Amino acid sequence: MTFPSLADHATKNAARFGGKSAHLAGLAARGFPIPAGFALPVDVVLAWQAPLMPQIEAELATLSTLDEREVSERILQLFLSNPLGAALREEIAASCQIHLPDGLKTLVAVRSSAVGEDAAEASFAGQFESRLGLRSIDQIDSALRTVWASLYSPRAIRYRHEANLPAAASPMGVTVLEMVDAVASGVAFSVDVVTGKRDRIIIEATHGLAEPLVQGQIIPDRFVVDKTEARLMITEVGRKEVICQIDPKGGTTTRPATEDQQSCASLSSSKAEHIGETVTRLEAVMGHPVDIEWAIGTDNQLRLLQVRPISSVLPPHPQLIWDRASCFYVPI
Repeated sequence: MTFPSLADHATKNAARFGGKSAHLAGLAARGFPIPAGFALPVDVVLAWQAPLMPQIEAELATLSTLDEREVSERILQLFLSNPLGAALREEIAASCQIHLPDGLKTLVAVRSSAVGEDAAEASFAGQFESRLGLRSIDQIDSALRTVWASLYSPRAIRYRHEANLPAAASPMGVTVLEMVDAVASGVAFSVDVVTGKRDRIIIEATHGLAEPLVQGQIIPDRFVVDKTEARLMITEVGRKEVICQIDPKGGTTTRPATEDQQSCASLSSSKAEHIGETVTRLEAVMGHPVDIEWAIGTDNQLRLLQVRPISSVLPPHPQLIWDRASCFYVPI
């Protein structure tokens, strides 16, 4: 038995596979370029963690006396100390063999796909973990349990408490994607979330993987593309002081960028215009503004890694700023 690929119609069921997998399956069905991959449904983690729930609930019950970071760390160690089990590992390995271009030799990313994550309200956006550059079933095994444990990250625990939601986490699926060995990557918005203008695409980009960009560690390059003509209007080269790349031993590594890399734009004008045209088509298909994560691999091909709706676009406001991680306006 194997898990369904992202090209499988069934994977578009967000209630079963979570928001990220469902959105990627929707992109694949509409012909947009995404990496190869497959999706684990939410019932997998529910079944695996069922024997652990009494201990998880006991840890959550200590929140009145312990810091949420300490509770979160205890739950993480609980997850990491309990193996997946032979049957589940075999099913994951079989899915890799069938759905990935080089089977278990394919470098992969394991990404959270919680129910409600990447939804229009984006309540849980940016709260959960991803693991990149995984090279073996052992690394995938550990990454899955780490991603599942992020259901109980300090931020997720705090959010549920402040929103008066049950302390026990909502279900989480997982997306397993072929890793894009990116020469450039970043995010793009089908509207200008800073000015509120809807006639342009805003692209933020960097060399290598996008982790330093999405984590706010660098000032990325910024490209503005006219939505009607798919024409590059503005290029602003940022100070990209570090570069994140795949580590040959597994995972990723971050190193200082050279002076040339810092001063050189991460995208050519034609690549920026191609991303802009793709985002414009995607907005038209989905019927609302979108925020995407993208990567261009060593094969020079664009792939979409994530898409989220932008639920509202506000005019400029002196007390609000757009938060890239949560896809929301937040107080300054």
